[in-house]
Amino acid sequence: MPCNTKFIEGEDFGPISAAFTLVFGVCMLVQFVGMVIHRLNTLLHIAADRDIKRPSRGRTANQ
Repeated sequence: MPCNTKFIEGEDFGPISAAFTLVFGVCMLVQFVGMVIHRLNTLLHIAADRDIKRPSRGRTANQ
């Protein structure tokens, strides 16, 4: 896509660079979604392992 102005002459937009950018963007999106899912699964795993019925150490239920 030429971007010609009075002072700067633009360069052509190559299809190889567009394909690389598209593939790179898709890979980054897949990686980001996978990371978010992994973090949520880790959070659920930690939350499921916690015992929430017992009061914390050193405190009674009345404090």
